[in-house]
Formats: sequence, C-alpha cells, structure tokens
Amino acid sequence: MVGIPTGRPNGPRGLEGGDETDGRDGLTMGAGRSSDGIVNDGENIPEGMIPRIWLASRSPRRRELLDGAGIKFDVVAVGVDDGELSPGSGGAAEWVMSLAYLKATVAWRDREKHGVTEGLVLGADTVCVLDGAIIGQPASAEEADSIIRRFAARAHDVLTGVCLIDVATGARDLFAVAATVTLGEVSDDEIRSYVESEHWRGKAGAYNYDERARAGWPLSCDGDPTAVTGLPMVELKRRLGVA
Repeated sequence: MVGIPTGRPNGPRGLEGGDETDGRDGLTMGAGRSSDGIVNDGENIPEGMIPRIWLASRSPRRRELLDGAGIKFDVVAVGVDDGELSPGSGGAAEWVMSLAYLKATVAWRDREKHGVTEGLVLGADTVCVLDGAIIGQPASAEEADSIIRRFAARAHDVLTGVCLIDVATGARDLFAVAATVTLGEVSDDEIRSYVESEHWRGKAGAYNYDERARAGWPLSCDGDPTAVTGLPMVELKRRLGVA
C-alpha cells in the first residue's frame, strides 16, 4: 500500500499504507457534513481574481465541466494509480478528499517540471457508496455488470472530493460534495449491451450520469448533478468566486 506523501501541504487521513504522514489533520468525516452535502477541511486560499487552474486529472468529463463554466485551465498529467490504495477505516468523504489531495500534491510537487508557476492546482476524485461500501471504477466487465445490477431499482450516494493547492504558498482547500442518485429498472438486455460497449471503463460506479440519462436510463439526482459527473461545479465556482 502507498501512504500520503509527507511534507507540505499536509493531507487528510484516508490512504492506508506503510508511510507515516507528518501533520495529518485527523478529520472525522460525517460530523462536518452540512445540509447541502458539503464536507470541508483545509486552509483558506486568498480571494481575488480567478486564478489559473492546473487540472491534475485526465478525466474528459472534468475538462468538459470546466470548459462549460468558462474557467480557463491546463491539464497536468499525474501517474496516480488508485488501484494500489485502500480507504482503510475512513469514510467515503474522507477517502475522496484524500485521493484528490494526493493527485493535487503530486502535481504541485512536480510544478517546476510542468512549468507551473502560479495559480491553483486542482485534484478531484469520485466514488459511489451503496450499503456503506465504497465503489470506485470497475476493473472488469464482470465487476461493471455486478455494480449496475446492484444499483438498479435503488438509490446510491455519489461523492466527489476536491483539493485546491495554491501554487505559490502551498495553502490548500479540501472539500467533498455528495448527491444521491436513483436508478430505476434496467433490463438484462440493456445491461448486457452497455457492459459489452465498454463505456463503463474509467467511470466510478461503472457509469456516467449524463451519458446514461441521454441514453434513456431512468435516472434522477438529488443534489448537484455535476458532483455525480466528477466535479461539483456549484461549490467549486463559489470558492473560486465565479458568478
């Protein structure tokens, strides 16, 4: 297992591994969640003009969300393999903030290599939760099939964690936003066809909300749907001062 990198910026608990981490915040997720599904941690990043964003993610959905909001950004490649990590005993909100922190920190520490000199590094991660179990990206067609069948005719939670790191100072802002998705009945043929299409690859919970809704799946969302898609834009725009 891999632990959170040591040194500034300090990170939350959540990644279980052999390395000890200096200055962990000792978060207890759940108690800090507000009525709108937002969990907070971190230092205050100074307000002002919208900073340049360095996106530590390869997700095309997160790029689309930033583009749609008119937020200028550049993509920074980070080689973080979530499959080597375990959430340990922490909750889902703590876990997604930890993964977001890890991705952002890797990009921040390699900032000179990437030519990052100012602005904010943005890392994010999304998971689903059903019956208390954290569900990430499926590793196989069989797992994707199983996940979709478990979601059918039920509600599940989707959480996206976000970490913003000030390039110049290393100050960080961590938060997670939760939404509840209900999936209606999906036929065996629809599930089989979807799994064979391999559109489940790289998607938390084996699906993309907007894509499946356009395909006619009976989906509804209680909360910010962009938190389900991969980047909670309502809260992110508020923190960035974007109207």
